[in-house]
Amino acid sequence: MSIYPSTIPSTTDYPDRQDDIDWVTAERYNELKNEILAICKELGVLPKGSYSDVRARLDSLESGLGKAFEKVAEVEVSSDCDYVDFTGLDGNSAWFYVLFATIKNPTASGSAYHLYVNGDTTDTNYYCQYITGNGTNVTPARVNEPIIGYVPAGNRVYDIVNISKDPDGYFRYYVNTNRYSSSSIQVQIQAGVKTATIDNITSLRVQANVSNAIGAGSKFILFKARRG
Repeated sequence: MSIYPSTIPSTTDYPDRQDDIDWVTAERYNELKNEILAICKELGVLPKGSYSDVRARLDSLESGLGKAFEKVAEVEVSSDCDYVDFTGLDGNSAWFYVLFATIKNPTASGSAYHLYVNGDTTDTNYYCQYITGNGTNVTPARVNEPIIGYVPAGNRVYDIVNISKDPDGYFRYYVNTNRYSSSSIQVQIQAGVKTATIDNITSLRVQANVSNAIGAGSKFILFKARRG
């Protein structure tokens, strides 16, 4: 970033409508000009300190924002598989994780997808409450397994999964799901919890309950939120 100006240059207001000026462009130019001048006045001629002080504050702000949402891992599946693991996690430091996932089911059978924590792959150690929106129909259900999505044969799903350990030590997740295609599209909201408490989140696994139902081309990105 260049050094902030010590004076504000003179500017010209373009008319919003004029034969030789695109009025939309002129209006947007005026708005942008005003925003730039406001920034210059705040950081330059109404100084909150020297350039070096302002630069240091901006660097600190940028550094803090960069640490607030940090990518932990990304996986692009190269061949059909049963599960994807995320290891080496520290939920006590991160507080919250967010998983973006887009999954294709290439098999001839419908498959559920489960989210396991810390290597516990026993379905009955979790509960999931979900609501499905299908056209004008809304269907709720509760199951004794950690579902984050269900996809019929040859179909696809897109999930955003929020993950944390609550103050009393219970593993929890919340999912927004976009599944199926074209006029068959459905929306799901899912909330899951582990029946017993945990000390930390050290690993996560997304696993299909049908062999090879995480198809090639499926993608996952895991982010963490860190204490400022």
